[in-house]
Amino acid sequence: MSTVLEFRKGAATAAPSEQLGLADVLSPSQVATFLACPAKWCFKYLLDLKEPKTSSLAVGLAVHAPITQALEWKRLNGMDVEAGAVDELFEQAWAEETDQTEFRDDEEPGQLHDQARAMVRKYMTEAAPYLKPAAVELPIAGEIGGVRIRGRLDILEEDGCVTEIKTAARNPGDEMTTDHRAQLATYCLLCPKASGKARRDTITKTKVVQIVPQPIEIGPADVAYLEAIYPQAQEAMRDGVFYPRRDSTMCSRKYCAFWRDCENEYGGVVKGGGR
Repeated sequence: MSTVLEFRKGAATAAPSEQLGLADVLSPSQVATFLACPAKWCFKYLLDLKEPKTSSLAVGLAVHAPITQALEWKRLNGMDVEAGAVDELFEQAWAEETDQTEFRDDEEPGQLHDQARAMVRKYMTEAAPYLKPAAVELPIAGEIGGVRIRGRLDILEEDGCVTEIKTAARNPGDEMTTDHRAQLATYCLLCPKASGKARRDTITKTKVVQIVPQPIEIGPADVAYLEAIYPQAQEAMRDGVFYPRRDSTMCSRKYCAFWRDCENEYGGVVKGGGR
């Protein structure tokens, strides 16, 4: 398998990278990954390296799966799923997601399990009853700024509101990050039934679990940003310059499964300790 350095050397003598089909189709998560750390984008999307599952990713997926499954059942049947059934869905998801999870030395899987289950129960009790899903995990595709984009939105509500359900280590506060807003804006632009209203529901991994809704309305400034950032990100990906962002708060052994590849390729030490 080619390394990052081998790719760079090959790109210097080969035909233009555009001919390789590099970054022909993007997604909001791809672009967010690239902007946060070009090296991580390279490891994940270009070199297609196996991504060991971190506990952070496993918890997020194990929380997300039973919630969206329950909401799809609600969409089809017009009623909420009973708490016991949701617990069963969670246990199935947890077993599947943690089967190959790489837990750090300082992490206790049992505690993470209980925390994730509490997060699911919190959302299903306090938020899900008020949702009226018209579509769940809806694939979307289209073009923005001349770049082909695809993705999958979590919930399209009956009133056209695009709702994304995420987990986070802490309360995100009132202000939404640029990449989260860009994801919602992308889905609103590409989904024909979207109203332009969107919301990100964050479930916190805190001792006392919280649900933090962040509603927004997509406007001309959001569209202008997407039309600028997608083609520029695509061009930068094709330039083949992939450096690590070691100053990022997400650059750690806990949050990035490619930390070993990063240390082997670029040297230095990725923070976080443990294995």
